[in-house]
Amino acid sequence: MAIIKCPDCKKEISSDAESCLNCGKPIKPKASVVKQILIGLGFFIAFAVLILGILLLLISEGNSTLGGIGFVVLVLSGLVILVLANLVGPRKTGP
Repeated sequence: MAIIKCPDCKKEISSDAESCLNCGKPIKPKASVVKQILIGLGFFIAFAVLILGILLLLISEGNSTLGGIGFVVLVLSGLVILVLANLVGPRKTGP
């Protein structure tokens, strides 16, 4: 934690502060809207692929190649979902 000056009112504030306590100017930029949209789109695609993998497993009926592809699709989509969940990070709760 460092002490910085507010760009607007020039009062000293913590570098960890989200906004200036004196004038209210936001200090830390908000998360990029584009990044949030891309992560949401990634979750949508990963879940669609997950459903595809489940369908491939259900319709394989003894076809080991199709069942194997379905299993690989399930594993890879699960890994993508875990990576995306890590990118989003934990939600802040409370003050």
